[in-house]
Amino acid sequence: AACTSPVPEPTDVDPAGETDLPWRQEDSPALTSLGLHTEERALWSGRERLVNDLTEAPIAQGASFCAASEGVSGEGRLECWVVRQGALGKPNVIATGGRPDRVAVADDRVAWVASPSGIPQVFVGRVDASEPARPLTNVDLPRPDGAAPPGFTPPPHRGRLHFDGDLLRWQGPHGPEAVAWR
Repeated sequence: AACTSPVPEPTDVDPAGETDLPWRQEDSPALTSLGLHTEERALWSGRERLVNDLTEAPIAQGASFCAASEGVSGEGRLECWVVRQGALGKPNVIATGGRPDRVAVADDRVAWVASPSGIPQVFVGRVDASEPARPLTNVDLPRPDGAAPPGFTPPPHRGRLHFDGDLLRWQGPHGPEAVAWR
């Protein structure tokens, strides 16, 4: 097995429980001019509220960004936007339910963790929602009481997923984890 460097510790986690989630735009110059910011657990573009009840800081890369929230039902929602010709496109609903979080974006792809069946799974989809999202880990595993089922791949313990070529990498509770996403 090849050695891999662990995913850096998250810098977007606020242990004090502040209501403003940090928004990092350094990886996405296309978004800087749109006036995106977070305030009171909401994502704003200028004076327009885009998302309420964020569950983690939005993530951006290139002309794409995604935000995980409580959603209307309280069970979670993942939405992504693409900037085209300097304008913010309409939101694309990538996932509802299962409390999506630990989101990563690379070019036109988005990855996240959700538990729609009660077992955490890593998913991948397109930022523009042009294809159905697909689970990459823990597919069709039984949900036993009190213990992880055989073949269970733990989700990120802390921090987000990280695209690395054809792999998604993360730091699990027992060390580095990776799964092919293409």
